[in-house]
Amino acid sequence: MYRKVYAHKTALGFDWLLREAINEVLEDPESFEWIDTCLSNMRYFAELTDNFFWEAFRKVARKRPESFSFCIVNRVKLNHLDTREDLSAKGIADHSAWLAKAMELNPAHVVTCSMHARFSNIQDNFNGIKVLIRDPVNRTRSLKKITDVSAFFSKFSDGTITHFYTRPDITKGVEHGVTG
Repeated sequence: MYRKVYAHKTALGFDWLLREAINEVLEDPESFEWIDTCLSNMRYFAELTDNFFWEAFRKVARKRPESFSFCIVNRVKLNHLDTREDLSAKGIADHSAWLAKAMELNPAHVVTCSMHARFSNIQDNFNGIKVLIRDPVNRTRSLKKITDVSAFFSKFSDGTITHFYTRPDITKGVEHGVTG
């Protein structure tokens, strides 16, 4: 689930875009004040809905068509470039720079999103299970630990999944008259 759903390139890309759009909404003093009120006073907390954020994104998008809020409102996606696992912070920076150079992009336009996935105890949980194995050459049978005969369990280990994207090209939406 982590690799295929939670850390999917579209999910992590949208998560990054959504965070950036929310930061834009927080830059608006009126929106910031209302969000602060809702988070500070439980009587108003239920007022902080998806509809509030959609309207706030629309407000920012109308004022700034180059914004991330514009991307959210108009469903502009990040362009996925690559996926790597278990890179250090330096490895992520180096790969990002390499992608920018190889694709002739401005390095500032390469965006990364990472997710740490934890699968720490799966192998230990299954080490006690044994299966009957037949040797293909001499046809003898023996019991072996399931983790020794199946590669399935080696696929699960702690790790970081990093996706690399280019920032959305919102000028295409403006050129085609997309206004949300």
